[in-house]
Amino acid sequence: SIFLAVLLISFLPAFAALNESLLSYLGIVWWAVLLGLVLGGVIDYFVPDGFVVKILGKRSKITLINAVLAGFLMSACSHGILAIAIQLYKKGASVPAVITFLLASPWANLPMTVLLFGFFGWKALLFVVGAMVIALITGFIFTILDQFGLIEGPAKDVEVENVSWDRVTNFDVNKSAKGVAIGFVSLANMVLWWILIGILAASIIGAYVPEHWFMEYMGPNFT
Repeated sequence: SIFLAVLLISFLPAFAALNESLLSYLGIVWWAVLLGLVLGGVIDYFVPDGFVVKILGKRSKITLINAVLAGFLMSACSHGILAIAIQLYKKGASVPAVITFLLASPWANLPMTVLLFGFFGWKALLFVVGAMVIALITGFIFTILDQFGLIEGPAKDVEVENVSWDRVTNFDVNKSAKGVAIGFVSLANMVLWWILIGILAASIIGAYVPEHWFMEYMGPNFT
């Protein structure tokens, strides 16, 4: 409601800069957020909890490697990947795996790799491999925190043996559409307002913070 109020106020002439910034960001991210929520709904309905736990729920190095590979294959930007990561957490993925997945996907995903090679040639490997290494190191740190009970555990405890793909093998259009829609709405209620807060903050910065401020204080130097 706050976001909608700010959006409506931005149409006043005095807030033209904010309106332009808001509409620009919304135009960029809406499809990615929608795609992430739809994929999250599909995961919620079709992918068994036990399968997610088997791949991303264990406290091991293999789990973190699986998370990096999943992030590499999951071709989504940082706006949409948040919804997918939260859905994996709801299905039983561990926090270290979710963090690793989140860090790997936006920078080391397949389309980004192709683009980087187009821009930088073989030097693109430095970006991609660096992103994977950073994701793995962060995942190991979170694994240590998990071992000492300093972070939350998985959202649910699931028996790995109880993996049933009956919703895929016994596919029903009406049930599937309803199930995906329920997962979509549930996920949207959890993550959408965080995304809107980010869009609002970015829009205010884009509209009112001078560009030279970033060049001066956030340039390519240690300071």
